[in-house]
Amino acid sequence: LDVTLYTFGSPRVGNAAFRRVFDKAVPHTWRIVNEKDVVPTVPTPPRYAHVGKEVRVDGNGLMMLQPSFLERQHHQEGKDRVQSHYLPRYRKSLEAIAEEMDMQLSLEVAPYGKLWELDCG
Repeated sequence: LDVTLYTFGSPRVGNAAFRRVFDKAVPHTWRIVNEKDVVPTVPTPPRYAHVGKEVRVDGNGLMMLQPSFLERQHHQEGKDRVQSHYLPRYRKSLEAIAEEMDMQLSLEVAPYGKLWELDCG
């Protein structure tokens, strides 16, 4: 079974051993983090670790895959850390990225299946 997992604003979920097992079992895991969102910063390392590959997004249409420590720190500064976790902020960031890439973004709430779809046509 080939699974792709997208998480939004996920906190650290396990220790390093858990991360290794999880990343091997679900190698196509994308952890979407909205600019200043505080939730992905807890609980603190080294006892807890993130799974998957980080994709940092913001309301200006910026998208970074696996940002460096310095890039993460730069985008964590400022106010609105709690508000950045709210779903409308994630939606705004995804819409800005789609616009920047000249793509159509269709967001939907579905109990089973996709959260969003990009149409490059």
